[in-house]
Amino acid sequence: MKTFLRFAIVLFSLIAIYVLVSVLSCIIPNHKINENIERSAKRLKNQGDYPFAIIPKKSYQMDNFTDAMILNQIHCIDNQHPYKSFVLVAHQVQWGLNKSKGLLYRIENPKEPNSFYPRYWHGSTFLFRPLFLIGDFEKVRWILHAISSSLLLFLAVVLSRKTNIVKTLAMMGGLLFVNMFVTQFSIQFAPVWILSLLASILVCYHYQNKQYILMLFFVIGSLTAYVDLLTTPLLTLGMPLTVLFMIYEHQKQEISLIKGLKKITFHSLLWGVAYGFTWMSKWIIATLTTNRNVIEDAIQTFLFRLDPKAYIEKTFTRWDAVVGNADVLQWVYINMVICALLLFVVFFFRKEGWRNFVFFMIIAVFPYVWYFVVANHSYLHYWFTYRTQAFSISCIFLALLSMVSFAKVKNKLKLNRFKHSKQMMENN
Repeated sequence: MKTFLRFAIVLFSLIAIYVLVSVLSCIIPNHKINENIERSAKRLKNQGDYPFAIIPKKSYQMDNFTDAMILNQIHCIDNQHPYKSFVLVAHQVQWGLNKSKGLLYRIENPKEPNSFYPRYWHGSTFLFRPLFLIGDFEKVRWILHAISSSLLLFLAVVLSRKTNIVKTLAMMGGLLFVNMFVTQFSIQFAPVWILSLLASILVCYHYQNKQYILMLFFVIGSLTAYVDLLTTPLLTLGMPLTVLFMIYEHQKQEISLIKGLKKITFHSLLWGVAYGFTWMSKWIIATLTTNRNVIEDAIQTFLFRLDPKAYIEKTFTRWDAVVGNADVLQWVYINMVICALLLFVVFFFRKEGWRNFVFFMIIAVFPYVWYFVVANHSYLHYWFTYRTQAFSISCIFLALLSMVSFAKVKNKLKLNRFKHSKQMMENN
C-alpha cells in the first residue's frame, strides 16, 4: 500500500508540475518570442512541410509540418489568458495552405485561432517556447542538436565504462541505422530522443538501486506523455531497458529466466501506467475546465489510431503496418553485421549467454507489438515511427553478442600473437 501511495503521489505531483510549467510558459511576454518566430516562418515556407535531410528518401524526411504547427501554437498564445492557452492549445489554420505556409499566413494575417488541440499535453510547445527568446528556429534547432549530441556522446562514454566498447558500439548501431541525426533538428522528434538518452545515462549510474530504477521508468513514462505527440514514445522505455540488461549482463549479475522476465514486465508496466494515466489526465483536466468534451474526442481519436481500416482509401492490415515500418530499415547493412556476429557465435560459442539472448530478443519485439496495436498511426506515419526500431536493432546485435565468449576471442588473439612472434623470431 505504501508503494502504491508513493507512486500515486509522484504521478499527481508530476501532473501538477506540468500544469504549472505550461501556464508559466504562457505568461512569458510574447513580443521577443513572436519576433523570432516571424523570422523563422519564411525559412519554413521555403523548405516546405516535408523536406529531406541530405538524401531524398522517406527515412531522411523532416517534419516541418508539425514544427510549423508548434510555432503557430506558440505564436497564438495569449498572455492575458495563460490557462486557456495551455489547456486548449490553439493555432490558426488557413484551409488550402500547408502548415508551413499557414504559419506565414498567421503572422501576416493574425486572427482569432480557429483550431484547437487539447487532447495532448504539448509539453514541447511550452518547454521550447522560452528558447525563442534566444533566437529563431535555426538557433533552436542548433540547441536541440547540441543537447542531444552531448547526451549521446556522454552515454557512449559512460556505457563503454560500464560494459565494453563492443557492446557500446552494438547499442549505438541501432541509433545509426534509424538516422537519429534527422531527429536532432526537430521540435517534434527531439524530445523523445533526449528523454531516452537521459534515462539511459541515469540507468548507468543507478542500476544497483532497485527502487530508484523503478521510479525512473515510472517518471520517464509520464514525461513522455507530457512532451510527445505520438512520434516514437516507446524509445523512452526500450532504450533504458536495453541499457539496464546490458549492464546486468556485463556485471555478471546472474538473473534467472523468470526473474528477468518479471523485471522486463514490471518496468514496462510502470512505464505504461504512468504514460497512459498522464495522457488521460489531460483529457480530464481539459474536459472539466472547458466547455469541450475532450475525453470523448480523445477516445474517438485513440480508437481511430488503433483501427487499420479507419478512413484510409487503401485497405491494409495490421501486419502491413508492421512490415511497412520494418521495410524502411537498411536491412542489407544490418544483415551484414548480423552475419558477422553469427560467425563469432559459431566459432566462439558461449552457451551460458542463452538467458540474456532471450531477454534482449523479447525487448527487441516491443516496437512490432506497438505497430500491430497502433496500426493506423504506424501505417500512416511509418517514415518516422520506424525509428522506434532503434533499440530492436541494438537488441538483436546484443543478443548475438551474448552468445559469444569474449574469453575465447582473447585467447585466440593471444595464440595468434604468440604464433606470429615465434615465426618472426624463427625468420630472424
